[in-house]
Amino acid sequence: MTCTIEHLGRAAVASLDEDSTVQRAVDLMDDSNVGSIIVTREERVVGVFTERDLVKRVVNRGKSTADVKLKEVATTTCLVSVAHDTTCEEAIHRMKSNSC
Repeated sequence: MTCTIEHLGRAAVASLDEDSTVQRAVDLMDDSNVGSIIVTREERVVGVFTERDLVKRVVNRGKSTADVKLKEVATTTCLVSVAHDTTCEEAIHRMKSNSC
């Protein structure tokens, strides 16, 4: 059986609009027991916010989670999207070819 993206999981993905605060994202990540969330604009994916983003771009710079918006600190480069029926091998190839 060939591995496809759809076989990796169908759970709902935690996401917030880019104008949401980092604090709201941290609360959602904690409630959802995840280490990252998808960042959207008008329901389209524009980035990802990770625990690493929190540490490097917020905490280490002394910023307040209540004041900073996701669009200011989320990772927005190196985003690769694939269809649900893409093979795992092809998805990995696309990430590598984009230096992700």
